[in-house]
Amino acid sequence: MLKRFSKSKRYSKSEWIRLVLAQGQSAVGQFLVLRFMKGAIEETDSAYVVSRKIGQAVERNRVKRRMRELFRTRMRSSAAPGFYLFIARTSCSQATFKQLENDMVDLMGRAATIRSTPIPENGHLAPLEPPEK
Repeated sequence: MLKRFSKSKRYSKSEWIRLVLAQGQSAVGQFLVLRFMKGAIEETDSAYVVSRKIGQAVERNRVKRRMRELFRTRMRSSAAPGFYLFIARTSCSQATFKQLENDMVDLMGRAATIRSTPIPENGHLAPLEPPEK
């Protein structure tokens, strides 16, 4: 059984997104930007960000569904444990499923060659701090 922290000591999905944006590494593709922290958690988790610049809600949801399906079926089993944040670029709405797949495979391949994010000896990541203005 997987040992977990109590709810008060766990990061929520939005906190992980802020943490990855602030401290994570990145790779940029034609249709997607990948921000990630390999080794930050013991399992593989992902999140998807699609801006309103992509289009109306129907188009944004289609892009998110495609990204989730690609990660679920093709990437999750081979990805190193960590948190992966996929950010759609404006060109993403015109991409075919195959183009999106090739871009995601390329980004995950580049992420695999980058060293994993070190985890401190106490097992806790740095606390989230509000960005400086």
